[in-house]
Amino acid sequence: MIPALTASLATWGATAVGAALVFVLPRLPVRGMAALLGIAAVLMGWAAIAGLLWPALTGAREAGVPGLAGAVAAVAAGAWAVSAIRRRLAAVTGHGPVLGRQMALVMTLHHVPEGMALGLAVAAASQGETGSAAALVLAMVVHNAAEGALVSIPLRREGMSRGRAWMVGQGSGVAEVAGALLGAAAAGFAAAVLPWALAAAGGAMLAVVVGDLLPELRALGWGVRIPAALR
Repeated sequence: MIPALTASLATWGATAVGAALVFVLPRLPVRGMAALLGIAAVLMGWAAIAGLLWPALTGAREAGVPGLAGAVAAVAAGAWAVSAIRRRLAAVTGHGPVLGRQMALVMTLHHVPEGMALGLAVAAASQGETGSAAALVLAMVVHNAAEGALVSIPLRREGMSRGRAWMVGQGSGVAEVAGALLGAAAAGFAAAVLPWALAAAGGAMLAVVVGDLLPELRALGWGVRIPAALR
């Protein structure tokens, strides 16, 4: 439990450091926001496919065909959950979804299965498999720093104060600490549900990329223009 807590605190700290960029950067102009969203789309797409969906499908394949079908269903459930959150935000705010809040919710949710994977890796490291655990912690530290910024900076642009935007950004990483402790404390249980949790998180992240980031990029004039004949 102590190594899992230490590793997850490091990844949460990276999220907090990334979110702290809101104190350094001014409110981004259109070009700066478009660049940030483009980076977000690439990072989240890569993390969803390589870091969530691929391990989920690998684990489900080991469980057999029913497990693979369950992983696919979990992807659809994660995407549906994001759509439901988007509709709820639109109903509460009276207009379209607010990107910063959407990012904060999805980042928080996906940190739980990500933390479970971290806790399981640290538990395996206690049996001598230290290489994979160290690589996973390093990878999470790097991309969690980016994710913290991808929550706090859009919130600041939408009018939230710098301090509150940072609090929300770093708070999204706290869920990873809880997930890591769950994974380390109940390694058998976590290993059984992890493929489906990862698949749901991957589906949610892809839904944000396709349903929020890319349309926002198009609205800023930086999206891929679709020929009229294909519309």
